[in-house]
Amino acid sequence: MDILSKFEAVTVKADIRLSEADQRFCEAHEAAYHTAQTCFQEMEYIWEDICGRQKDILLEVDSHASYLSTSGGFDISAVQISEHMMKLHSRFIQNLTAHFSRAYHVSIDEYAIEQKLLPQSVFDSRRTIAAQEQYERDMLALSLSYEDIVNLIFEQMNGRDFGEQALYELKDKCHNAAWSCLKKTADFEIKKSVLRFTYG
Repeated sequence: MDILSKFEAVTVKADIRLSEADQRFCEAHEAAYHTAQTCFQEMEYIWEDICGRQKDILLEVDSHASYLSTSGGFDISAVQISEHMMKLHSRFIQNLTAHFSRAYHVSIDEYAIEQKLLPQSVFDSRRTIAAQEQYERDMLALSLSYEDIVNLIFEQMNGRDFGEQALYELKDKCHNAAWSCLKKTADFEIKKSVLRFTYG
């Protein structure tokens, strides 16, 4: 094995690059996410069982009646439960990216992470019922880990840690504020000890 192959074989796990507090945050959110998935799967099974019992009891006398919905706003269905379960993945990604964005003042492209981790649905005329059903099965079977998300965050930062990324972004914002890309000149002037921006 040559030296380059040895470097390529090295992997840095996400939890090594995180502070202890960040790792606890991620682990707690991952546990809550997995618990929500399990609980909603159980709820869907129980709800379908309840609906089946209602249908069996009332089938011969009144097939349109149900004691499961109310006019007061309580209404639930297996479809709503499934839709909620499919949204849990995005919520998990959003919670982690928001945490790191707030804590370290860095920009994270949450949408790019979702594109890499979540199954993609075809939202046009080519979409078939079978394709939509497959997408829903894939979404319901999906289970993310915080390492997947954190690794993609670090990938966006080109290997920089959070402190380095915050400084890099600050320098970039200062450069953009002080340099005219159109005129290819500085948008500031220094006279004595006064810095004055000349744009706008």
